[in-house]
Amino acid sequence: MAQDVTAIIDGIKGSIETVGRSGQDAVYLDNVSFRINASNLDVPHDSDLEKGRVDTEEWLESFDLTADSIDEGIVFVNNSEIAVDIVCLQTLPAERTLGGLRIDLTVTISSSDITNELPQQVLLSELFLHELSQQLEAKPGRITFNIAYAYVLWDNVEQLVEYEIEIPR
Repeated sequence: MAQDVTAIIDGIKGSIETVGRSGQDAVYLDNVSFRINASNLDVPHDSDLEKGRVDTEEWLESFDLTADSIDEGIVFVNNSEIAVDIVCLQTLPAERTLGGLRIDLTVTISSSDITNELPQQVLLSELFLHELSQQLEAKPGRITFNIAYAYVLWDNVEQLVEYEIEIPR
């Protein structure tokens, strides 16, 4: 079943707008988590594919990848200036499937503007997993995103919900 990453991001945005807490500059939720299947690259709307490719190449060069580390899982801590809100990426131990090895990825993000930053963070994570899988001769699996602080700026809110208090007469 094909999935649309943009629809998932829009759903998260709608949830934040509907049930999120109001802040001075944004409406927000803490501890947002979602999962996508990365076996096929799905480029989210409002993301820059060329910038994502350049950032992924630069990012991969800063990590030491070895094929034997695939069995224990790998933690990549982001100390670069690229996608600064992505704290770390962690692969689970590779899973052996009928189609060969499969790598799943967990992405930890400290904070994300759902409208302006999350599409690029999702794209960068997808590209990272695809490149990593290719280098380690495995297939990309699922990506789980954990966002500590997810927000939508008031200027980007589409579903303003007004609460009315009815006073009985």
